[in-house]
Amino acid sequence: MNAEIDLSQVYLKTPRLTLRPWKESDADAFYEYAKVDGVGQMAGWKPHESIEESKRVLGFFINEKKTFCIDYEGKAIGSLGVERYDETAFPELEELRCREIGYVISKDYWGKGLMAEAVNEVLRYLFEEVELDAVLCGHAYFNRQSDRVMTKCGFYHAKNVILTTRMGTQEPVEEKIIYASDWRRIHQEEGGLIGTFQDNLWPYEETNHIRLTARALAFNEKNELALLKIEGEDFFGKRNHYETCGGGLEEGETFEETVIREVREELGYGVRETYYLGEIWDFYNIINRETHSHFFFVWLNTEDVKPLERTEEENRLISNVVWLEPQQALKELENSPESNVDIIVQRRDALALKYLLEKHPELLEK
Repeated sequence: MNAEIDLSQVYLKTPRLTLRPWKESDADAFYEYAKVDGVGQMAGWKPHESIEESKRVLGFFINEKKTFCIDYEGKAIGSLGVERYDETAFPELEELRCREIGYVISKDYWGKGLMAEAVNEVLRYLFEEVELDAVLCGHAYFNRQSDRVMTKCGFYHAKNVILTTRMGTQEPVEEKIIYASDWRRIHQEEGGLIGTFQDNLWPYEETNHIRLTARALAFNEKNELALLKIEGEDFFGKRNHYETCGGGLEEGETFEETVIREVREELGYGVRETYYLGEIWDFYNIINRETHSHFFFVWLNTEDVKPLERTEEENRLISNVVWLEPQQALKELENSPESNVDIIVQRRDALALKYLLEKHPELLEK
């Protein structure tokens, strides 16, 4: 359900920004960026044609009390609204306190990380002070910049919908969501960004999509880590490496739900316990992709066994599952494979395992 919001007296600070209520004196700065072609279209509205139009919209901002002015060095450079979401599209959220955010920023400030900075602070306020249970955010398929901001702030896919914009067009939109539990896990607990790897093995062209995955450092009762032995060939070329089990989120899943499902499908075992470790970002230039892998320590229930449910591609590439004690597993992952994709995958998993061993050795003492 939509929680009630009043931002008329709310002021938030980030290292570079102030998020504050709009004022009538912001009209000129608002019009300055709102009239620029390519800015409003990203959020579904036409560029403003006059200062009078900007003043009229500014009046809505002030009266409705649900939109922050993004203030940079004393100047309005964008807006961030805490909107009402479509409850008919998300009946599963009926018992939760939720809202949806939308944002736009001046073209002069694109590419500086300011929007993600603003979104993160507003999420902190909504989860910690307003005590919302979840926040939604949507982007048109063509708006990859907004998609990137959402992913960096922890949002993940909820569902695809058709939205009627203020320009009267029908646009396919990807709705993303972040729950309060996700926010606490990422920002209040130790788990966060473990590390980032650039792809220096294939030439860079562009990054046009981000993939979210959940991966398991999955241990049995003997404190042995499960590693999948990957052998074969696909669009990356020849493969011959080890990797942890895991994969992409399915619609409506949390990261924890994904990792439990992937363990069941790829290893055949149930899960006794999970502990979120953090995420690793890496890049695959050959397919123009950035991947955000969310790693969990997983304690397996090897008495709960069911048949494997691997995909056709997994059956073709996974030749075996090997069980290694942690230091031996780390040694295998840090060995230098021959092919590019092998290097990218193993260095990612080696970093996650090293993080577990250095930061959370107590998890292996159960």
